[in-house]
Amino acid sequence: MLDLDPPPDDLERRLSDLLAMLIRMGFPFAVAQDAVQAAMLKDQEWLADGRASVIKNRPAWIRTVAIRAAQAEMRRRRRERALDLGAEPAIIPFPALDQEEEDRQRLNAIHAALGRLPEELRTVLLMHTIGGRTIRGIAGDLGVAFGAANHRLTRARQIVRDELRAQGFELPESA
Repeated sequence: MLDLDPPPDDLERRLSDLLAMLIRMGFPFAVAQDAVQAAMLKDQEWLADGRASVIKNRPAWIRTVAIRAAQAEMRRRRRERALDLGAEPAIIPFPALDQEEEDRQRLNAIHAALGRLPEELRTVLLMHTIGGRTIRGIAGDLGVAFGAANHRLTRARQIVRDELRAQGFELPESA
């Protein structure tokens, strides 16, 4: 059963959760707010066109649309800034490039490890760590039992941790 028309209170909570998630991810408030609006407009467009029936997990789809909209806006702003400064857009540094070489290597290793995770594990890990969602909330969003969501999170963390250690990265005991 597809949740095509959530109650207004639920929709407001989802919007505020989405805005908070984007801000936690480091997007400026204005960009996060625009991205949430863009995601909701796209959602309404898909509902009107009848394409929403192909979406298996609507809240996750909306989060993905919002994140992509925020990333696109940040790229557009960087290009504009580069043009204002007379620089080529291709040489605008990504914030991670300003970090030390080891930090960049660790970041690349984390991205690679996340990319190799099975989708169901990666989804739970990203929803929890980046989205700030509780395991109970994730279980509800995905339509799985609490224990299954908890197991997926634990397994995803273990796989990423093992891959990073196998590549020679030292991790704190709490990792």
